[in-house]
Amino acid sequence: MPKKPRKSRKLRANAISPALLKYFHGEPYSPNDDGACDVFLMELRPAMKQAWETHRDQVIAGWIKENPCTRPYAFWRFDAPEGRKQIGGSGCVDYLGMRISADGLPEYWQIQWDKNDPPTFESEGAYLERHGLLTAPEKTFLKKHPALLEPERIEFDEG
Repeated sequence: MPKKPRKSRKLRANAISPALLKYFHGEPYSPNDDGACDVFLMELRPAMKQAWETHRDQVIAGWIKENPCTRPYAFWRFDAPEGRKQIGGSGCVDYLGMRISADGLPEYWQIQWDKNDPPTFESEGAYLERHGLLTAPEKTFLKKHPALLEPERIEFDEG
């Protein structure tokens, strides 16, 4: 019986799986389309930081095209030199050991605040500018959209 010729296929180098890209973006992740999995559970896998280091430039470049002057969750998780600065309002945030959200702010708030004077943080654009992390196209974009430098005020649900 003659052997069947092997089929060959080409794979893209450095291809990112949809699930991994969702993780990098901070979106709910479903490994087998059989239910959502908390994106933060993926961080328990030691290879996540290594995967981010492999795909960082590609992910950030794609992210910036859709979301200039911001960064995806994995940037905040693995690369951010510090948390976004609280620049006003009541309460005080300590990022040490605190889970961060997809936009670099604390995920959970265990602080006392005055509801008439909620915490205010620098915007993502201001953070990236302060750290010299904006690309040339983002700097141009920011000049046309100065509102992206306005501080972000945190409003809390009373429920």
